[in-house]
Amino acid sequence: MLVATGAEMRECDRRAISEFGIPGVVLMENAGWQAARAARELVPEPTGKSVAIVCGTGNNGGDGLVLARHLQEMGARVKVYLAGEVSQVRGDARVMLEAWRLRGGELAEGLPGSLEGNDLVVDAVVGTGFTGQLRSHALAAAELLNRAHCPVLALDLPSGVEADTGAVRGPAVRATMTVTFGLLKPGLLFFPGAGLAGRVVVAAISLPAQALTGVGAQLSTASLVKTLLPPRAPDAHKGTHGRVLVIGGSPGLTGAAALASTAALRAGAGLVTLAVPARLHDLMEIKLTEVMTCPLPDGGAGTVMTEALDLALERALGVRAVVLGPGLGTGPGTREFTRGFVSRCRTPMVIDADALAALEPGGGLGSEVVLTPHPGEAARLLQWGVTDIAANRPAAARELAARYRSVVVLKGARTVVTAPGQKLFIDPTANPALATGGTGDVLAGAIGALLAQGCPPLDAAVAGVYLHGVAGSIMAQELGNSGVLAQEVATALPRARRLILDTRLNRSWLWDSTDPN
Repeated sequence: MLVATGAEMRECDRRAISEFGIPGVVLMENAGWQAARAARELVPEPTGKSVAIVCGTGNNGGDGLVLARHLQEMGARVKVYLAGEVSQVRGDARVMLEAWRLRGGELAEGLPGSLEGNDLVVDAVVGTGFTGQLRSHALAAAELLNRAHCPVLALDLPSGVEADTGAVRGPAVRATMTVTFGLLKPGLLFFPGAGLAGRVVVAAISLPAQALTGVGAQLSTASLVKTLLPPRAPDAHKGTHGRVLVIGGSPGLTGAAALASTAALRAGAGLVTLAVPARLHDLMEIKLTEVMTCPLPDGGAGTVMTEALDLALERALGVRAVVLGPGLGTGPGTREFTRGFVSRCRTPMVIDADALAALEPGGGLGSEVVLTPHPGEAARLLQWGVTDIAANRPAAARELAARYRSVVVLKGARTVVTAPGQKLFIDPTANPALATGGTGDVLAGAIGALLAQGCPPLDAAVAGVYLHGVAGSIMAQELGNSGVLAQEVATALPRARRLILDTRLNRSWLWDSTDPN
């Protein structure tokens, strides 16, 4: 499912109109009709129901005027309030305004004091072109809509939410449902905007597929990830599904290395070896039953030192993927080890956690490397502020991929994955159950396992993030959103894989879609 910025959406509309001969009023008519169909979820029996539609003076308001006409035809009592002056309504929206007037539709120029007494109110004030803060009539309209004690349907986006980032810089409409036209918008996926959208419905408006080329982002779905997961042959054995080397662990942080190693096995790797400081080796042999272990020289300190570099590189030659960093520590010797290993290792690699802290800002790494930073780590790698990362996660991920010439997994609510010159993949499976220590280590291990099974790095990252999110959702359904342990998420990875591959998908939380886009 494609995800378009405001500019990309306008370009798709332009191409549909100029290159494929679909008039703008037809696209607007289709949008309003689809909005009417969506409204039936909130008002199943429209006959006699009271609906107030608050329209802006642009195309979003035009969509609202079409919706008004269709709801009236369904028997609803509809009144349109214009947040602005009639003289400001132009173009296709003006055509729809006149159509509403000609059929005797009720139109008020200006806003009422209250919307109480309605069965449904509709936000058709501003759309994908909005940035910044709502002002004047639009601000008053948002505040009015938020005072209504009935379902709120937003058209395209809740007014006050930026289409490209989900940023909310002032008052914004809180919707019960948002019907968005043509393609999903990033602002409906990234928080805080996603938290205001309610249920999101993507409505097709007859945009030709050829008009959608150039859209730069895609939603990860079960149907997509199903094509990325490596098959399991009937005659499979442990040597055919990849060997993973995990390098990590230090005093107080052995759990991170153990979680990454266990997750790699749970995500399908045939053999996993954990390379740990020699002082911790016996402990990890007792802790881990299925994972093999390898002691690395540590001078008795319990942390990996540069003396371990040659042995670690030798071990990496015998595997198909390396996971570097879980619980590794950040001391000077460990930092030197990490930089030396990264510069000399040619095995596909996931660089996570403490290993990210050792990287030189801006250094190119290569297409076989997957970086998995959280926003704080991304801020250091980019030398941006953490608030800058949060303000535009797609831009941050793309910049990281370009600077480091690597696949990037920018973690957080709605993790984004991209690679230089490739589409941005937005993962919708985040849930509060994953907000606990160690789940990032589980994710690193899962991606490493998919790399070892032969997935290209970008595919491994996209599929690993989705698999991890579904595992978290499984545990949330069983235990709730609080108190889920990272090891329980790792244990759920096989069930997540089975569920994704099952044709009987629970679409309500796997975010699949029958929409052809």
